[in-house]
Amino acid sequence: MDKRIITCDYITNDDIILFIKFLEERFNYNFHIYSKATLKLRLRIILNKYNLKNIDELISFTGKNKINAERIIYDFTVTYREFFRDPVFLRQFRKRVDIFTKPLQEIRIWIPECGNGIEAYTFAIILHETEAYRNSAIIATDSNDVLIEKAKAGIYPSFKWKKDYQNYEDSGGKLELSELLPVKNDIIEVNRKLREKISFSKHSILSENIPGQFNLIFFRNSLIYFEYPAQISILQKLSKCLFSKGVLCLGEKETFHSFPGSENFKSLVKNERIYQKLR
Repeated sequence: MDKRIITCDYITNDDIILFIKFLEERFNYNFHIYSKATLKLRLRIILNKYNLKNIDELISFTGKNKINAERIIYDFTVTYREFFRDPVFLRQFRKRVDIFTKPLQEIRIWIPECGNGIEAYTFAIILHETEAYRNSAIIATDSNDVLIEKAKAGIYPSFKWKKDYQNYEDSGGKLELSELLPVKNDIIEVNRKLREKISFSKHSILSENIPGQFNLIFFRNSLIYFEYPAQISILQKLSKCLFSKGVLCLGEKETFHSFPGSENFKSLVKNERIYQKLR
């Protein structure tokens, strides 16, 4: 029998509401603040991946056991699958990081919604090549317990290794990458000292609590997945967490200019979403 391919048109808003309500009631995960377009795309991918016909089958599959639940929640959560994604941005950041961190005795860095840790390790490696690394304290957070544990372990499949390495070179990387991301038996295991440099912990970007004040915040390619009211709340929180002259990095398709409070930031790099807080 041919496998049926499910399209986004097949998934209704009622399907989305039903599933995210199930996740909230059963596993205490809140996906209500994600955009409907994002959730619909994720559901389409999951239904096709596990050959499920509809949302009822997905709910039954997810609730069947812990392993299924972890798989579905992992797939449903936006996360990175590739090291050094967007090498053009990384090259521009690399050129300037020492300029705005040089006066600081301690550099506090936050990577919210870090997912499986790939983005956090990417920035740690970029910083490793700069003077900023020695005096930096890197905190990476996510609301998903499963992803936090994966990030702490620092173990990833190596099927994209050639792409990862090319991205690293294109970003201006000069180190021997295999020492920081050694590959063995088709597995990447992040260097132990690099893993110890990052403090991974559970935290929701929408929580009222904040993990402290920071000089650098990397929140790239995550803002676009939230509904507009949540975007405003998130950007206000990130602004509050930044020290004066602190730097906020957003994704290529994200901008600060149309949001309340944007007048307190200036763009540091033309065509890149790197902003500095003025006061």
